[in-house]
Amino acid sequence: MQSAPGKGCTFRLEIPVNPLAGVASPAGRTDVPVLPMPPEIAACRALVVDDIADNREVLVQLLQSAGFEVRAVAGAREALDLCPAWEPRLVLMDTRMPEMNGYDAIRQLRSGLAGARIKIISVSAAAFEEDRLAALAAGADDFVAKPFRDLELLDKIRILLGGQPVLRPADGGTAGRYPPIAPLSTEAVRRLPDDLRRQLHTAVVVADFDQVMLLIERVKEHDPQVAQGLADLAGQFDAENLLRWLTP
Repeated sequence: MQSAPGKGCTFRLEIPVNPLAGVASPAGRTDVPVLPMPPEIAACRALVVDDIADNREVLVQLLQSAGFEVRAVAGAREALDLCPAWEPRLVLMDTRMPEMNGYDAIRQLRSGLAGARIKIISVSAAAFEEDRLAALAAGADDFVAKPFRDLELLDKIRILLGGQPVLRPADGGTAGRYPPIAPLSTEAVRRLPDDLRRQLHTAVVVADFDQVMLLIERVKEHDPQVAQGLADLAGQFDAENLLRWLTP
C-alpha cells in the first residue's frame, strides 16, 4: 500500500498461481465448427439487440457464419422502430438494457401486427430459473443464458424456425459434437458440503467459470464422479444445467 495525504491510497496485490495438473480448461467458443442452417432458414433476417458492442459482434458473426442476413441495434427502442419495416423472422433480445429492458421490448413486439410471426430468444447474463420464466412470460419463445455455446444457440434457432435439431437427433444417438456428460445423481450432489455447493452456485451465477473449475477440484476430494460430471457441464459452459444440479 502507498498512501499520500490528501491524494489517496494505491493498493497492489500479487497472487502467485500455477496451472492445476489434470484440469481441463473450459472449451473456447471456436472449438466447434458452425453448421450452416438449411437454406430455407438461413435466408431469414435476424435482429440482434444488445447494448454492449462486443456482445452484438459475437452474435452477429455467429449468425452470419450460419447464413443469416443480420442487423444489430444497441437498444430496445431501436429494435421496436426497425422491426415493422425490416420484418426480421428472428430476434435475439438482451434482457438488461438502459431505458427499456428486454422484457418490455418483447411485450411490445408481441403486441404489434407482425409480433406473432417473429421468433424471439431472450439472451441473458442472469441464469436463474426465474429469469427464464420471466422471459417466457413476457413472450419469448426460448431463453439462453450467457455465456452460451454456439451450437446450443444455433440448435434452438434451428428448432424454432422449423428445422431439425443437431444436438439431440431424433434417433436418440449421441448429442451433436459435445463429449458425453459423466452421470450425476441428485443424492450424490447433495452429499457435497453445503458451503462448497453454495460457492459453486455463486460462481456459476456470475459466470466465473475459472472459479467453477477451481471449486470442482475440491469436489474431487469428496466424489470424483460428481466432479467429472460438473466439469463436463462447465466445459460446455452449460450454466443452466449446472444450476439445476447445484440449486438446493
